[in-house]
Amino acid sequence: MTLALAEAAAAALVRVEVARRELFLAPLRARMARVAGVHFDNQKTVLERKLRERGAHLNESVCREGLGDAVAGLMITIFDEFAVDSADAMRTVLMDAMEGAIKHRLLDFGYAMSFSLRNPTAEKYLKTYCLNEIKKIDATSLKIMKGIVYQGLFEGASYTEIAARMVARYAAFGTPVPQHHLRNRAELIATYETGQAYEAAGREVADTIAKKGIPIEKSSITVGDDRVDAECLAKEAQKWIPLTQPFTTDLQKDKVEHQHSPFHIACRCNTIYRVATKRARAMLARSPNPAPVEFYAIIK
Repeated sequence: MTLALAEAAAAALVRVEVARRELFLAPLRARMARVAGVHFDNQKTVLERKLRERGAHLNESVCREGLGDAVAGLMITIFDEFAVDSADAMRTVLMDAMEGAIKHRLLDFGYAMSFSLRNPTAEKYLKTYCLNEIKKIDATSLKIMKGIVYQGLFEGASYTEIAARMVARYAAFGTPVPQHHLRNRAELIATYETGQAYEAAGREVADTIAKKGIPIEKSSITVGDDRVDAECLAKEAQKWIPLTQPFTTDLQKDKVEHQHSPFHIACRCNTIYRVATKRARAMLARSPNPAPVEFYAIIK
């Protein structure tokens, strides 16, 4: 095979990996978006009720003047009501994403094996992880609500008007967002959370292979459409780099040394892996399949 044909074949395989990831994650993103959407809708319903009750028991002036101090406590009680159920729903989706990523990466390295992450260790870790992610989501919601309150107070808006703005903003979590390939905040969360679970689990497979003394390289691949941002394109342009080398660029929005995608909350990139040398590929072919237990506590 000529060099040109070999490069063309390699590029085709890369696109197959990207398509495989997208095909696998699409229904999981939809499930995760529904989880986030239900989470926001439940919170909006309770928020609207509590604000209405507050207005019914206190006069307009008292409600308005005390709202700035009361908003945090009000929102925290709402967050606590739904956090556990939402985290549990998130956990089932992320578990599926992790298992799919492990299977994909094992096949990429030439392994064919059956296993499951449905064990107490992985379940316990993911429960804690998802609760923490829900808390981050809620912290952003609280920041938005406090901003609405203090902006309303600054403008001299009435309690009724400020309360209406808060409820409307929760409803607007389902309206278009600046990342125009995503429809709303729920889809933004779904894209990041499923992508993070998939990519973190895939990286653990690569790390497990590398621990056998086999050199591994990685590359970041975009989805290839006109909505990919400059940061992701710059990281794709780095092509193949050593496994432990971070993806970095002056264009990135944070100072994190990313070991794998996603690189930001709306990122759809796919990190792929390969054995670095022909000799190492022969070593891998002779090595035994990794034991399933090596993949039981995969997300870190």
